[in-house]
Amino acid sequence: MASATELVIAFVMASAGSLKYALHGMVDIRLAMIILAGSLFGIQLGAIGTTYVKPFMIKVVMGVIMGDRALQPRADGPRLSVPARAHRDAR
Repeated sequence: MASATELVIAFVMASAGSLKYALHGMVDIRLAMIILAGSLFGIQLGAIGTTYVKPFMIKVVMGVIMGDRALQPRADGPRLSVPARAHRDAR
């Protein structure tokens, strides 16, 4: 149940973002179709995998991945939430 709920939430969020970018003409349809095809394959593998793997192990693996990403330093330094114009004006 939790996997299906997560997929629905991800779909709604991705659809909203895609629509916003598409209205500005910033969507590469060919690349979007390639990503869609890959995700359909991944969804099937994930659905099959959740029947064989215990929920605790899924949580452990996701926690390790998220912890690794959170602790890994960025190559281009930390991101600042400063608008580009404000950053230029400060120089």
